This record gives sequence, structure tokens and C-alpha cells, in this order.
Amino acid sequence: MAKSQIQQLSIIQELELSIETIKMTLSIIQKIKPQKTPYFAIFLLLSTGIERLLKVVIGMRLLSNGSDFPTEKELKKDYGHDLIKLKSKFISTCYNKNLSVPIIVKEDQDFLERDLLLNRLLLHLSEFAQKDRYVYMNRISNEASTGEWLSRRWADLENTIIPINEAVKFIEEDQINEYKSKISKSLVIVIEKFLGCLCRSITLGKMDQDARSAGVLLFDFLFIRESELGNRSYELFGFSKS
Repeated sequence: MAKSQIQQLSIIQELELSIETIKMTLSIIQKIKPQKTPYFAIFLLLSTGIERLLKVVIGMRLLSNGSDFPTEKELKKDYGHDLIKLKSKFISTCYNKNLSVPIIVKEDQDFLERDLLLNRLLLHLSEFAQKDRYVYMNRISNEASTGEWLSRRWADLENTIIPINEAVKFIEEDQINEYKSKISKSLVIVIEKFLGCLCRSITLGKMDQDARSAGVLLFDFLFIRESELGNRSYELFGFSKS
């Protein structure tokens, strides 16, 4: 089905919205201070931004293949808020073996499938989006309500980055600022790498010209150098600088 002008414009707007939401989250993560981690804002913005971005990139791949963009019902029921499922759908759709793709895209697939921190992050964001967005509200109504405190989810991410035995050393040596800085930088790096994977799936994955033009919005992450990872400064309204 040929894309209408409204559909093309909406794809660009959706990409821009998703990317700016994620960049806002990166800004918040970079500004974390000891004892002042805004768990809810991070989980809400990041889960929303990544979900929308995965859905639109999958849809762009389908359109490039001559298929239809997922319907509203499919987006809600078949795709939903499960980021692990969406990531798997993205891999199966965008890294199709019938497509001839550069080696870097194959390396991206390996990163998406195997990176421990990325997959722990996506798991927590997924569970938050599906059942914990109202974890506090639900416990006001029903103290026996199930759900994980967001501080515990965040602690698991911290432990994935810095094992407990190493974290104790930071505390004993009064290096809590260094500890938080390493946590923040590690999360920013894994998100930047993730965005790079999505960008390359558009620009190098043989999508159509409309998709590649829209993919320019992700160009900042196309070939981000190793020295740049985690060292860019993000602002609350999505603008970044090295």
C-alpha cells in the first residue's frame, strides 16, 4: 500500500516524539544525585519512548516491504507494552535473513540479544509499563496489591552495572558521587548503543527512501564513536552536545 502524505508526516512526528522523549530521559539520568533518583520519571519516560520508537521502526520496515503499517488494534493487542516482545519482533522483522545487511547490523543484533544491562533495563521497563505504572496508587486502594517498588527495580539495574561487593567499596571509601556517576554513564551508554542499532536498521537495512529520510532524526546515533559514548550532554528538551 502506498503511503499517504499524512502517514509519512505522522511517521516523522512519531519518530521525533519518541527520540526527544528518550533524550529527555538521558538528561534526567545524567543529573541524578545521591539520594535523589527520580525513579518514576525515568521509568515512565523511557518505557514510553522506547515502546513508541520500536513500534514505529517495525512499522517502517513493514511499509518498506510493501506491507501495511500495524493497525491500532494490532499495536495495542499484539504489540502492547511488552518491550522484550517488541525487541524480539524488531529483530525478526528488521534483521530478516533474506536481506543482505552490513556486518555492523549483525553486530547490532548480537548486542540486542546478548547485552545483559540492555535486557535487564528492557525487562524492568516492560514490567513497569505493564503493571507498575500505578504501583503506588494501587497500594493506596489496596495495601495487599502486588507490584515492585521502583527503587528495587533501580537497585537491580545498579547491581547489574556494579556488583554489590564492588558497590560496598565505593561506600566505604566515601565515593558515592563516583558510584552514581558510573551508574548514570553506563545507562546512558547502553541507551545510546540501542538507539544506534535502531538507526542503522533504517539507514543500512534497505528500507525505502521515505524511511531513510525519516531516519535522519536518529542520525546523531548512527556511528557514534566509542569516545563519545556516555560523554554527550543531554538537555531536558532533547538537544545534545558533545
